Amino acid sequence: MVDVHNRLVASIDDRLKESKINYDAIGKNVELYKGKRVIGEIDNFAVKGDTLLLFEIKSHYTPKQHYKAKKQLEKEAQFLKRNYKRIFKFEVHYRSFRNEIYRIRRIK
Repeated sequence: MVDVHNRLVASIDDRLKESKINYDAIGKNVELYKGKRVIGEIDNFAVKGDTLLLFEIKSHYTPKQHYKAKKQLEKEAQFLKRNYKRIFKFEVHYRSFRNEIYRIRRIK
């Protein structure tokens, strides 16, 4: 059985692929390595030229989940900033009891 988190990652991936924007690359569940060590995992991403979009999926919107998403996105952006001029970070929250996206919020 596919859990809700993975279903929503696939849903965001599908939305990016169906978008009118012709992205250079789209991906999901990508691990970031520093040497042999995994330093993070990107739930979803899209690339267009020198712009990178990062998405972090979280199960609810609570201050703790917001803080965790923000920290994860900042760490990923810090690691990838040398390759992209612009990085936009988004946290996606969903209502687990309804299995639907509740909020997509840009992190600055």
